Amino acid sequence: MQVIAKVFDLDIYESEVIAEARRLPESVRNSQQQLSSALAHLIDRMLLLHMATQTGFGVSDEEYETAVMDIIDDQDSEAGTADPGYAQFEAGKLEKLIKSRILIKKYLDKVSSPSSPITEEQVYQFYEEQKDVFFVCEEVRASHILLKGDDDKTLDRAIKLRAAINSQDDFLQFSPGSECPTCSRAGDLGYFTRGKLLKEIEDQAFALKVGEISQPFKTKHGYHILMVTDRRMKSKICFDEIKDSLRARLTNLERDIAIVKHITDLRQTYRSQILIFDPHYQTD
Repeated sequence: MQVIAKVFDLDIYESEVIAEARRLPESVRNSQQQLSSALAHLIDRMLLLHMATQTGFGVSDEEYETAVMDIIDDQDSEAGTADPGYAQFEAGKLEKLIKSRILIKKYLDKVSSPSSPITEEQVYQFYEEQKDVFFVCEEVRASHILLKGDDDKTLDRAIKLRAAINSQDDFLQFSPGSECPTCSRAGDLGYFTRGKLLKEIEDQAFALKVGEISQPFKTKHGYHILMVTDRRMKSKICFDEIKDSLRARLTNLERDIAIVKHITDLRQTYRSQILIFDPHYQTD
């Protein structure tokens, strides 16, 4: 196996660089720039692993077993979130990889721990600086009756049905006949903002007043008759509602900045310990 680079006493093989590059979008996996980027990620990882080892961190059997179970759970989950790179490793190499990731996480948790917690004043200052962002968009709640089909016969049915609907009570009376699963709840589509449903439905819903009923209109599913049942205007989200999530966001942002700075410092401090043997893989 060809050694592409070395960080302290840790070798980085060409196969590892290629495997790392496979995590990138398919359209750019084979470009030399992406291979160099993959190597840069591995160098950072080796630096962190070396520092974690030097700091004295270790991995207990319980921590390792928990990590393995997490991987198995991810593979079995519907989300399919397991790291695809794990499948290509032999048992011994896989154990080494898992343990190295545990060590790196421990080390990063240490070096990125904030010196002091984010205060409520800092959170509020961020809220005020970004206040134009913290809004709930206008929402509409609507119900519909769907008649499936795109021919003249279906349109004629829809026109006749609409002629028989003169009130909200009439709409509710006819809604069980809708050819949509929502018929079991009187055609209720719930609250939605723009961009969530079919454009034809949204155009009708946001143009109508509460209680108004549309004329028949066509979508790819057939002909609809829509009734708006409620509307929530655009409104500012109050600080108390989102302060906890903002604090978490700021804490994570501070952590990410600390990690990036630390890795940059490590690269500068231990530049002489980073050797790249193949010039095609130069990272800077």
